[in-house]
Amino acid sequence: MPDGQRDAFYDLLVLVGLAKATVPELGGLADGAVILTPYATLFRYPDVVMEPGDEDVFEALTLAQSFLEAVSRCLERRA
Repeated sequence: MPDGQRDAFYDLLVLVGLAKATVPELGGLADGAVILTPYATLFRYPDVVMEPGDEDVFEALTLAQSFLEAVSRCLERRA
């Protein structure tokens, strides 16, 4: 996979934009996508400089749970 496509794969804001074209209610996840994307890219291989703090990790876990619940609800309605 070319680098540009791989980057888009990990950019949750891009994925939310693609998803909301089909499922508009997922557009509400955009703000959370901006916060979560670094966990798929910058923080993927943490080191001393790039390691997130405890509060940031808790926020990310809470947002990730919200993403999971929103997508699960959409999938259940479409099943």
